Amino acid sequence: MQVRPKLSLLIGVVVLLIWGGSAAASQDMKPLSSALVAGIAAAQRKTVAVVDFTDLDGNATDLGRFLAEELSVALAGNARGFEVIDRAHLKSILQEHRLASSGLIDPQTARKLGQIAGVDTLVTGTITPLGDIVRLTVKALDTETARIICASSTDISRTKAIDDLLGRVANTPGSQGDESQ
Repeated sequence: MQVRPKLSLLIGVVVLLIWGGSAAASQDMKPLSSALVAGIAAAQRKTVAVVDFTDLDGNATDLGRFLAEELSVALAGNARGFEVIDRAHLKSILQEHRLASSGLIDPQTARKLGQIAGVDTLVTGTITPLGDIVRLTVKALDTETARIICASSTDISRTKAIDDLLGRVANTPGSQGDESQ
């Protein structure tokens, strides 16, 4: 049948687009993670958690989740004197305590999350589409005071895969698409 070769070709193209988009995003994470590692280590932080990144309206998108995961892995691979908390563990804590259901992290939420999860630093991020790029701005926050310990930003080239992830609102606890409530 002709359907199977077309399906295989389509799957191959999708994988290539996603791999190409994610490879570019991974490359963009290296200088960003290096800047954060230096700032977090200089502040003598012990435990770090990375939450889903949001758009300017506070909505978590699949791109925000993907980039947060990429940064979390990059931070863990380069950590100097601090530990990075697993994002799956953090997500279960957020769900259990119904924190940050909007995707936004305010000082009170940061403090409560720090107490519950035992983290002293919370990394948040904002993604902003700007023409041919997506600007990713990240901040490492002190969970006691919500004071910015360090911050950095990078530009990610927009590809079809990046645009696809950007356009999908993530299912987060309390979001409209979340059927678990």
